[in-house]
Amino acid sequence: SERVLRINQRHYGESDLEGQRVVFACTDDSDLNQMIVAEARERGIWVEGCTSGSGGNVHPGSLVRRGGLSIAISTAGMSPLLTRALRECLDDLFSVEWEQLVEDMADARLKKNQAEPFRENEWNARIKSAFRVSLQHYLNGDNQVT
Repeated sequence: SERVLRINQRHYGESDLEGQRVVFACTDDSDLNQMIVAEARERGIWVEGCTSGSGGNVHPGSLVRRGGLSIAISTAGMSPLLTRALRECLDDLFSVEWEQLVEDMADARLKKNQAEPFRENEWNARIKSAFRVSLQHYLNGDNQVT
């Protein structure tokens, strides 16, 4: 089945919650956001209120991806600003070279499964080296991904 996102610009009605599994209450009215959160929670619906202290039970985090590498960041909704700052930091720290490292390690794992030895010490050294290089670039302010 095809999944479609529909946007209806109108006032909220409690019937809008019918059949929903996840709701984001992100209007420009904090009282309305809190009301939507309360009504959704009463129905057992996962809900995020985009108003501080709204009582939502979904806390979207952030994600840094480099090929097969995914790093998730969350402050459990306590500080979206900190979540964003950490994502930006990790985005700079884990440069595009990490994508190749993940691919190389996946290839090595496949070969290991084909009876070629996996040299864990060599991979640990390569990972530590990648961290040192990434951290040095980050600390030097040379964090522009090219």
